[in-house]
Amino acid sequence: MNAEYRCPKCKTFLTATPEGYSCQNCNCVYFLRDGYVDFIGESEFYAGEVSKKQMEILIQEIDSLGYEEGISRFFKQNPSLQDYVTSVRRIDWVCHCLTKNNSRCLDIGSGLGNISENLSRIYGEVYSLEAVKERIEFQKRRYKNSNRANIIILRGNALELPFPDNYFDLIVCNGVLEWVGMMNTNVSPREVQLSFLREVKRVLSNNGCLYVGIENRLGLPFLLGERDHSGLPYTSLLPRWLANFVVKKFGRAGGVYGDKSSVIREKRGYHTYTYTIYGYKKLFAQAGFGLKSYWVFPSYNEPYFSGNLEDKIGLKAFVRYQGDFVKRFKILVSIIKKMPKSVIRLTANLLSPSFLFYCFKSNSPDSVDEIIVSNAAIQSFTTISQGSDIKYVLYDKRGKPARIAHLKRFGNDFPTVLRSYDKTSPNSHIPKERIWLEDWISGRPLAYLKSDEIAAAINWLVDFQDKTRGPSITTNDITSEVNYIKIELMKIPDLNKLEYVRWIEDYQQFMEGLRISKVAEHGDFWQGNILIDKSVNKINVIDWDHYREDGNPFFDFIFFIINVILLGGSVEEFGHYLDEGRRVASIVKKMKAKVESYFGFELNLDILIRYVIIRFIIRKHLEGGSYDQTTITLKKVLNILSQDGQAAGFGT
Repeated sequence: MNAEYRCPKCKTFLTATPEGYSCQNCNCVYFLRDGYVDFIGESEFYAGEVSKKQMEILIQEIDSLGYEEGISRFFKQNPSLQDYVTSVRRIDWVCHCLTKNNSRCLDIGSGLGNISENLSRIYGEVYSLEAVKERIEFQKRRYKNSNRANIIILRGNALELPFPDNYFDLIVCNGVLEWVGMMNTNVSPREVQLSFLREVKRVLSNNGCLYVGIENRLGLPFLLGERDHSGLPYTSLLPRWLANFVVKKFGRAGGVYGDKSSVIREKRGYHTYTYTIYGYKKLFAQAGFGLKSYWVFPSYNEPYFSGNLEDKIGLKAFVRYQGDFVKRFKILVSIIKKMPKSVIRLTANLLSPSFLFYCFKSNSPDSVDEIIVSNAAIQSFTTISQGSDIKYVLYDKRGKPARIAHLKRFGNDFPTVLRSYDKTSPNSHIPKERIWLEDWISGRPLAYLKSDEIAAAINWLVDFQDKTRGPSITTNDITSEVNYIKIELMKIPDLNKLEYVRWIEDYQQFMEGLRISKVAEHGDFWQGNILIDKSVNKINVIDWDHYREDGNPFFDFIFFIINVILLGGSVEEFGHYLDEGRRVASIVKKMKAKVESYFGFELNLDILIRYVIIRFIIRKHLEGGSYDQTTITLKKVLNILSQDGQAAGFGT
């Protein structure tokens, strides 16, 4: 990639030299440092999610043990960071700004590299700008491991960007704008933020987009006492002068991203400004940007649900149809459901935990949002981050779901005319295009704690298998499948354990003692794909992406049981859900009994659960979904079962 750079100080084009780059105007020299250009120089500081010492240990272990083993050890010590570092869903805000202009992207404050890595599967070139050396050293190893050759790493100051004018199609500021005030504490944080936004605007192309993900100053988590960026609770809510006093008196240097091993007080005061929706609109307007504003839940770092703040119908429909997924604030959601649309919109503006802002120099080009709305002829929607897709739920003028659009997360194509797809039929196939439409299927997702709905789903699956029964599963079939699984296990760093191989051999021994037939297999039979339509007393099963005609009769039943267990509590207690007192214990026991009645013999859940989880993870690995959220969760389950030995409560 032929990158062009300008001097961060005087903006003159730089000349390439054997050592790096030099400025002929102000005589500044910027050195190449083993894989990146350093535009900062000898200045040293540290900020990060863990202490500097922990980052140094991580880098040392990657170098000595390999990337997968090193990062695995890091996650065992810092489990809360696994999704943050690995989840592909962290970039799902991109759908609202994705256009045909996808040549060059800049990720400012790229941290541990998750966003840069995943955007490199969408954009031709990604520039990863980071100031902390330890983070850069980790990124180098990360991108080498994932074989991402289109990412350029730079060490630079976000206030002095070393790029030409009009250079980038997308500029990413995810959790950055609130921190730039710390980069120059000689003037007010707002002035620093304005200066930063104007510098970003300079390097943004005329048809490009600046994306900003940031917290709401009055967001509900802050109101409930969550720590602000200062590292203290409630400082975002205080008048600025009072927050400044409190941080000087009680804050730790660097706030939540300061060196965790340091006890130095933050003598500079409060410089991590966030705003209300009205404050942000004023800030971006003053910087010269046009703006689109979106709510997001649970946060901009976990953009699993989002929608336009101006879309009252979409907001009301989200609360009504997807509100049950918002477990943390379920009491508030139940209250909001009863509010009129205008009040819900006001509440979202005031209390949303985070916002997504899309900023433009002039008129914004048509994004995926506009393409979908135009093809579906429906204006209101919310987006849902799920699996390998980002889903748009489109609502009619009455606020009822009418259609769904699917966007494949990764790819470079940008269709403007969309095809339709019937997801209720196992014979239909997903279009090859990146975006497609389907009609809304009536019904709601199955309620996993309702025994009658669980029983109805099992009855549906029994009927489905009876109608698709094929020839008997032979010893050769079992041996062939087991050998395939063993080979694939060795290709997955987290799963290449002899213990897991023994589990598959246990499965082989269990299967060889049975006489059962092949059946059609849905492949993803869980609550979200089982829709209950009470109005006509019918079950609709959707998403047949993994349909097989000659499948395993146990897979769908066991996958269903696994998901019921996971929804019933924490991963850490997975092996104990049949213990007395667990709220899903009675449901799982009834499921097991009903399935055993169908097969006519007792199931060994211990063996079958391990087999199904391993097979599912292998499938996701082959699809490129090793860091899919479900895959990560099921890998954790395997580790728990491994640590516990026999999965307590399962067995035969």
